[in-house]
Amino acid sequence: MNPLTELLAGRDRWSGAACAGLWDVFDPRRDDETADDYEARVYRAQTVCGTCPILADCRDFAGNARPRDRTGVWAGIAYDHRGRPVRIPSKESK
Repeated sequence: MNPLTELLAGRDRWSGAACAGLWDVFDPRRDDETADDYEARVYRAQTVCGTCPILADCRDFAGNARPRDRTGVWAGIAYDHRGRPVRIPSKESK
């Protein structure tokens, strides 16, 4: 179970999260995943985050989380396995 799944499991505060059930979209980059596939997945996650009614709460939580617990996409921001933000090129720059 990834940290985002653990966070949302059984917590009323996070009910209504747009990412519920889409955990694999929010995971960090897999070793066998191409850069293009990862970027496409991050764009999808960011789109989901953009529709989320609890985005502000998620952003606050991610900002206060320990870096090692903040991997994958949180509140529309991609983080690597060490919890550092990952720069993803915008679709317009491609």
